[in-house]
Amino acid sequence: MFWLMILFILGIICYIIYKKNKRKTSVDIPQYDHAIVIGGDFGGMITAVYLTKYFSKITIIESDDVLNDTFMKSTPEQILDYRCRLESPTSLGRAGVPHMYLPHTLTVEGHPILDELFPGLLKILFNEYNIRMYSVKNEGKIAINNILLNHNLIDNIEWLGIDRFTLEIVLRKYVYSKYEKKIHWICNSKVIQLLTDRSLNLVQRIKYRLKQNDFDIYGDFIIDCSGRYSSSIKWLKNDFNLNIPTEQIHFGYGALSFLAERLKTKDPLLDSLNILVHTANVPDNNIGCFLLPIPTMKTTDENSLGIITAIGINSNNFEHQPNKIPTEYFTILKSLKVTGPLISYSRDAMCTFDPHFGQGITHAFRQARELRNIFEENQYKLKDISHIYNSRASKISDECWIASTTSNWKTSTLKIIKTFQRDKRFSNSKEYQLQTPLLIKFIQWYSFWFLQCASKSGRLSTEFLYVINQYKNPILLFKPLTILAVCYTALMNYLGLSKKILT
Repeated sequence: MFWLMILFILGIICYIIYKKNKRKTSVDIPQYDHAIVIGGDFGGMITAVYLTKYFSKITIIESDDVLNDTFMKSTPEQILDYRCRLESPTSLGRAGVPHMYLPHTLTVEGHPILDELFPGLLKILFNEYNIRMYSVKNEGKIAINNILLNHNLIDNIEWLGIDRFTLEIVLRKYVYSKYEKKIHWICNSKVIQLLTDRSLNLVQRIKYRLKQNDFDIYGDFIIDCSGRYSSSIKWLKNDFNLNIPTEQIHFGYGALSFLAERLKTKDPLLDSLNILVHTANVPDNNIGCFLLPIPTMKTTDENSLGIITAIGINSNNFEHQPNKIPTEYFTILKSLKVTGPLISYSRDAMCTFDPHFGQGITHAFRQARELRNIFEENQYKLKDISHIYNSRASKISDECWIASTTSNWKTSTLKIIKTFQRDKRFSNSKEYQLQTPLLIKFIQWYSFWFLQCASKSGRLSTEFLYVINQYKNPILLFKPLTILAVCYTALMNYLGLSKKILT
């Protein structure tokens, strides 16, 4: 018995020593030589900054001339003036982002990431660029599928009022000045090939073109942040006979956007609303309106509200006629003082995130942060991180994908295009039409009745806004009591009974 006690005590001591040594090992930060980031947009910049902790040198290869004097040396007033008069981003050396005109917002999950990674940047935006936070609860009106969701929120959700054009320039200035010694930029350059070692199943180098000359560069870690127009998928297929699984929905989307100064409408309630969101949800409603504030402005005009607003009007699906713009939005539109050109935008397919909630920036931030998390865990070989990251990043995209396909595209004629690994593929023709998957049909049904419940429940409406703001996982909307409330509401409607929705 005595020796058993001794062995037991020694076992505990050995375990404590093991845990301490393991903890010390996990704290050690691995250091690698060189990382290459393809694309210098939001995703590329955030990723590069996260990687500076683990790599001695980061190289960003960007196809546009994003470090030109117009971007890097302009004052806040000049940047706003450029944005108001901008008819084509090509004129300022930014050819690859036509969607920069659409209204964007940095919501409850986006701006904390920005503030954590770039200390002092929000202060610069507030003090120099006249940007401020806006309360969704007190200064906004958000209607999804014609259901008002923010009138009884239990939390004060805040959005950062800034446009994509300005935020990208300010962030790039910050990154360039703070990380000049560690992050090297190669602009006006196009990546034309991934150089692979098939025996090791690795991409080791990339080839890029600069001023008609081709160069290749080695990287211990290479990540493509160039977005949906990336050629990496094609190159991986050619070199490794690998088909990356993808899924797209083709629907035909068109939008008109412009900037305007908000003027008084003679309706104090409308004038107090700085955020107005009315989503298009086909087939019931095929017109969406978005008014999102960007900078405040000093003015002597007594009729001005002192805010420049980004306005977007969109139609989601070419198979349905647009509806009329809601009266209150039309009242505001009539009172606006337009400060820039009207820009049309159209596209045929939706990938990864839902553009109608303006969450692409936050989406890029979250995926970059997930890469940081993998490095911080310090338990994977460098060659395995790409696979692990792609798996986790796809889950982030799946959250937005599910919300997009169910809350915005309620139509039985969606054209879903899928590709699978190796040779098992459907035709990628836009005319090839598959039936809507059963899971999508169920979640479409569920989201419809969930919104009916959320319209009368502060808790449910708050949770829904947290989900579409990417602050919470969509699983939050499927708690047992919530499912019961949704099913109860749907059942009462089917039976023709009028009952108060549980809150």
